[in-house]
Amino acid sequence: MLELTGIAKSFGAVPALVSVDLVVEPQTIVGLLGQNGSGKSTLVKILTGIHRVDAGEIRFHGSVLESPVRHASRRGIVVIHQDLGLHPQLSVLDNVGVGDGYATGKLLPRSRRGELSTFRRLGERLGIDLAPWRLVGELSPAERVFVAVIRALRELEHGGGDGQPLILFDEPTALLPAAESARLIEMMRRLAAGGAGILFITHRLAELMATCDKAAVIRDGSVVFERPTSEVSHDDYIEAMLGRRMSSYYPEKHPVPGGEALLRVRGLRGRRLQGLDLDVRPGEIVGVTGLVGMGQEELPMLLCGGAPAAGGAVEVGGRSIATVRDALESGMAMVPGDRRRDGVWTGTTAQENVTLPVLGSLFDRGLLRARRQREQARDLMGRAGVRPNRPDLPISAFSGGNQQKIVFAKWMNTDPRILVLDEPTQGVDAGAKRDLLQWIVSETTRGIAVVVASADHEQVAALCHRVLVLREGAIATVLEGAQVTEEQILKASSGLTSSGRPEGEMA
Repeated sequence: MLELTGIAKSFGAVPALVSVDLVVEPQTIVGLLGQNGSGKSTLVKILTGIHRVDAGEIRFHGSVLESPVRHASRRGIVVIHQDLGLHPQLSVLDNVGVGDGYATGKLLPRSRRGELSTFRRLGERLGIDLAPWRLVGELSPAERVFVAVIRALRELEHGGGDGQPLILFDEPTALLPAAESARLIEMMRRLAAGGAGILFITHRLAELMATCDKAAVIRDGSVVFERPTSEVSHDDYIEAMLGRRMSSYYPEKHPVPGGEALLRVRGLRGRRLQGLDLDVRPGEIVGVTGLVGMGQEELPMLLCGGAPAAGGAVEVGGRSIATVRDALESGMAMVPGDRRRDGVWTGTTAQENVTLPVLGSLFDRGLLRARRQREQARDLMGRAGVRPNRPDLPISAFSGGNQQKIVFAKWMNTDPRILVLDEPTQGVDAGAKRDLLQWIVSETTRGIAVVVASADHEQVAALCHRVLVLREGAIATVLEGAQVTEEQILKASSGLTSSGRPEGEMA
């Protein structure tokens, strides 16, 4: 279906793709792995006509495609981006039709009957049942992806492309819990069984190995590994991505030195969270987790004054925290989970983002010391593993994972006493994830206190000294020491165990 040969693309002096060879057959799911900055996003943009190749050939159903690819959907190529581009205040049906024009009637500019007929037919094809009049903002994360897929299939039909389609899924499960991911993967399998070729970009190795027929690894702009998933192991993929064996994925936990709590939380309530009590000591990493919707998602903003609390108190060193200014002045920093909304300052450079919280310290006699700003940003970006380490580049030039690292560097630039992390390695590749986690752990040795709010049970178990498991917005279980395992967290989240402290006991 798709054959790429020697695809190359550079942006100025920076090569994004050096020589990419890749084949996708009909009725197969091909996984694409690679570190952030390896060239995955550039490849997607080439296939959808956003970028022109510098060299190489694209063949689709045997025909050479001119680059940039014009009207990709008319040829049978569509992409489901991680940022789905849906409007939360429009209905499912309106979102499906808004992309390439609504169905029309004989006398009216819009035929609701025609739209409903198409929507239901495509839903049946995918094996999903969505109410067409529901607002997209009311849907679960997986259901929103389904809407985007129906919209893409409708776009393909409208374009009239010949042959079976190629559907690119760009990290569609990055924000989904396991149960929601399983629904999406089942839909992908149905599409492949119907003849489509699927290119599935993901950082989740276990998911890829269970889903894909084969996988390719792109490193430094070239495909260095392409094998059937049945023939390779988890470690083989990581070695191919990094170019080396990684002896230990997660950093070793350091013992907590003890002392008085640096962060105290009493009776904290939000829309979902109900009466959370929490103490965090210097050098301690405390995880707060649970199934999606149990309350951990709103905790970071409540702790840092970014969202109004319905009740309770947050204190740092005896100082009450009610606003973002209070949090910053007390030495608290937060790495947000939604970097696009809360993390990056779009339209500016990496160095402007990294130095923004401490900009006042970079002035001397009323003048901004640009060299100092650049050197500070380069140092922090290097510690975070940003690729390329070019502080002068605009934020838009970096992949999503590298933008996440820039956000991390920005808040570490404030030299925080307390670091609140909201899904800290979301959308970050295996090697960079390890680097960031190692940085977090190393900071605890100098006494920083860390709170991690995440639904990644494996990461929470590997990183945290203590874990609060939430159910229905309240603490159901507190796990400590040897109890902190992925299995125990999963059981506690599901209500299958009573290990740990009784519900409601102070954490």
